[in-house]
Amino acid sequence: MIIKFKDIGYANETFEKNIKEISYEEMVRCVAPYVCSSPSSIWFSFSNEEKTKGHVNANFHTIGYFEIKKEMA
Repeated sequence: MIIKFKDIGYANETFEKNIKEISYEEMVRCVAPYVCSSPSSIWFSFSNEEKTKGHVNANFHTIGYFEIKKEMA
């Protein structure tokens, strides 16, 4: 599936990544190069009932956003 990450880290990076499945490990691999926090302090929270959008958090602060764009066939 394609995940769009928006305003990640201090540089406010926006990019898309194609990942096999939504998992903590896959999501952290996508954002870790753009943040100064250790991977163990990064977490993700959904912001809508459909679980297609959410926040990227680190050290108790929002450091960006994500959106599930589409699922792979």
